[in-house]
Parts: sequence; C-alpha cells; structure tokens
Amino acid sequence: MRMRTLRTGAEVPEMTIRPIYMAMASLFGNDVSAVHVIAGLELVALARDPGHELFGVAGEVLESMGLVDESHQMHESIRCVVLASIEGEGSDVHVVSPVG
Repeated sequence: MRMRTLRTGAEVPEMTIRPIYMAMASLFGNDVSAVHVIAGLELVALARDPGHELFGVAGEVLESMGLVDESHQMHESIRCVVLASIEGEGSDVHVVSPVG
C-alpha cells in the first residue's frame, strides 16, 4: 500500500486522500444546504476532538458519506486527512489541499 505524507506530516494510504477530500469539499462547497454546512463543521470538531458529540443529524450525514462509522467515530486516516484539509476556526473554516 502506497503511503502519502500530508501537509501536517501525517502519513496515510494514498488511495484514501481523494475520496475524503472530495467529501469534505462537498460539505463546504457553494450552494450547499445548511445541514451539510453544519455536518462539515461537526466533522472538523470531531477530528479536532475525538470525544466531541455530533450535533443533530450531522452524524447521519457524515455516516452516509463514509466519514464516520455507525457509532459516529472517525477512523484515524480520515481524521488525519480532515485535519490536513482544513484551515480556520469556528464558522470560518475552509477546505485546502491536504498535501503540501
């Protein structure tokens, strides 16, 4: 399995980066529903704090996208890509390339 180093220094399987990044981009893209924006912000909060409890239907949205499991926990490689793909704080979070 080919590994890739993210801009944060974390190494993840290369094949995981694009699908996770594309899912994140769809959560933070233009013309997305408020539910998706909230799910995106919740995704970031969960990546930063694995003990974070997801708000509302965010868990269902993220689970349907394969970003969390059925217990709303995040796999470590997903967490690494999420953390490498975001900049900003609070509601001023935006998606950037996870690779340097």
